[in-house]
Amino acid sequence: MRWPTHDERVNRDGVCKITGLCQNYWVFKSSPISQRGNAVILILIGVVLFGALAYTFMRGAKQGQGNMSAQQAKITAQKILDYAQTTERAVTKVMGKGCSETQISFEDATYNAPYMVNGATPSDGSCKIFHANGGGITYQNYATPAYQVSEALGMVSPGHWTSQHQYSPKYYQWPQITGIGKTDGTAASTELVMYVDYLQKPICDVLNALSGISTMPTYVDDGSGRWWVGNFTAPTVWPSDFDNKPAGCFNFTSNRYIFYYVLLGR
Repeated sequence: MRWPTHDERVNRDGVCKITGLCQNYWVFKSSPISQRGNAVILILIGVVLFGALAYTFMRGAKQGQGNMSAQQAKITAQKILDYAQTTERAVTKVMGKGCSETQISFEDATYNAPYMVNGATPSDGSCKIFHANGGGITYQNYATPAYQVSEALGMVSPGHWTSQHQYSPKYYQWPQITGIGKTDGTAASTELVMYVDYLQKPICDVLNALSGISTMPTYVDDGSGRWWVGNFTAPTVWPSDFDNKPAGCFNFTSNRYIFYYVLLGR
């Protein structure tokens, strides 16, 4: 230890005078060993803090990824439901202009023959849903990146070939649903529906929640051959799981979920 210098004493005396601390003291000079020890401790504290920060960041990132996945399912489900409701309004619009049920056409320039062509529709497009003179809306082809709901972005179940036929909305004269229109089992009670196949289960779960369905129904019928081309045939009578439900998702087979939406209850 050593006596303080004059400058140190003056500086410390100033502090003592302000604080009332004693002026008589020893100044201990730190040893090199003590300085090195302090440096090591500071480094260790820095390493611990950095590790804790990195762990917190990684954990937050993982949680964020999970939330994004759920959020993407909600966004995609809402897109599909919004489009179905828009299509329903377009059907109401053309019928309000005088089109009969059998004149309605879902023909589109990018995706039609033979699945959506109705030969009985007027040539001026007034009864076509996807025509400026008719429903005035745009067909959403989910197989294209424009709508960002392709297999690569997780809309559909993996392992299925990308095509308009598989992924895009289709229009069927298909079910008879109790509580939706007539239920006499004849062509007069067949509902006209929009149908989206091969959806991922999280998207269907959201669609069911939005449609008021708490439990995913299982149903082994995909409506094959029921394309809307202008005429109704006798319906497939759906089970009670679908009673009073104009929209929803069901499990057709493992990893194959189907969304339906009644455009015209009859």
